Amino acid sequence: MKLTARFWTLESARRSGLVDAFKPVEHRLSEPRLKFFSRTRAQMISPWPAYMAKHAQEEAEFPHSGVAFADLERLLPGGTGPFSLELPESAELCASCEASVALIDAVAARAINATLAATPLSHADVVRFYQEDLRPLTNPRDAEFILAAHRQLTMWCGKVTAGRIGMLMVG
Repeated sequence: MKLTARFWTLESARRSGLVDAFKPVEHRLSEPRLKFFSRTRAQMISPWPAYMAKHAQEEAEFPHSGVAFADLERLLPGGTGPFSLELPESAELCASCEASVALIDAVAARAINATLAATPLSHADVVRFYQEDLRPLTNPRDAEFILAAHRQLTMWCGKVTAGRIGMLMVG
């Protein structure tokens, strides 16, 4: 199964509503069984996709595996990636949707972009990272995924401004 990486921006004022939208709610469904009888069953649904469709702007989806963002986080200097600088609500969002979620504000986005600009990666750097991590690349072209994640994260963080927050979801 391929992990996807998606990014949205939304107004900062919608931050608390976002947390509420990630909490699953019970939805009751009636299933007809016999002519006059039906069985009701409860189903937990998560309203966050509808909330995001209504209140957020989804940016371009990352066309490669989202694992590249987890590896990019490990390549950056400690404590400077999106999952290190995330807002406190990120943990609640992760628990509710079973994905890795980094909610970032403009301050974190500027710090991430500064780190990305100060940490230019080359193809050789990425290949070396995987070799040192005891996961040598079977196809050297796969290093491009990390370099693409570096470029994509730079672009995404540029869309987070003083009045908007960003949400990176990998899962």
